Amino acid sequence: MSKELINVELVGIPFSTFTRTIRLGLEEKSIPYKLIFALPHTDIANKYNPFERIPSFNFEYDGTKQTLIESAAITNFIDAIWPETPLRPSRISSDLNDIFTNAHIDDPRESTEFRVPMY
Repeated sequence: MSKELINVELVGIPFSTFTRTIRLGLEEKSIPYKLIFALPHTDIANKYNPFERIPSFNFEYDGTKQTLIESAAITNFIDAIWPETPLRPSRISSDLNDIFTNAHIDDPRESTEFRVPMY
């Protein structure tokens, strides 16, 4: 897919964590965009998202207006179109993070190295 997206718009509110996630990604990748202020469950939100939620990501590609909804789908799309500065860690970093997290979640009572007497 070409990187020739034009008229990039982000529909949402600045203090929404979901909208902020997308804004940070766009800023990190230096992608110019216009922020359209819209509260969830309003007519403006409904114009771009049938569930009246935010954020929505609008753009024009190959002469056709497109809209993406759901922040995870939007960030995946942004990473696919502009891969130079990834928003997520590499697969190895992700796997190491999972291993580290799981090591701390394990029940300490199951450890054979250290036991605390239970009274």
